[in-house]
Amino acid sequence: MADASVKAGFEQAGAIPWRWNDRGPEILLITSSSGDRWIVPKGWIERGASPAQCAVEEAFEEAGVRGVLSSKEPLGVFGFKRGRRERPIVIFLLEVLHVHDRWPDKELRRRAWLSPEKAAGKVRDSGLRELISTVGERLVRASRSTKRRR
Repeated sequence: MADASVKAGFEQAGAIPWRWNDRGPEILLITSSSGDRWIVPKGWIERGASPAQCAVEEAFEEAGVRGVLSSKEPLGVFGFKRGRRERPIVIFLLEVLHVHDRWPDKELRRRAWLSPEKAAGKVRDSGLRELISTVGERLVRASRSTKRRR
């Protein structure tokens, strides 16, 4: 799958980590390695790994979280501009089950748990902002329907 995804133009994969708190869903953002903008964990799809595996691993390495993918299918794709070239990044939704105190990129990045609305407002990239907004709307609807059933 990794080779097929690279041939399809996906060189990188990432995750939108999320969890529930007492007020509803939260999205985890991290700072870029330069610390100047808020992003989600993402990285190069390594040979022999699927984009989904890469997304899960990047979530741990860059954000210090472990969890399960909400689906094996990607949530969507957004373009990340690096230099003059825009690179498509395939994104998965990761439900966070464990937040680590120590992780590989801890000294490079800050992390912040935010409501979906606030997370979308912090992200500069319009494609990623749209994906976060879509996730947020879906999670808020799920939260409301769960509360009604109780």
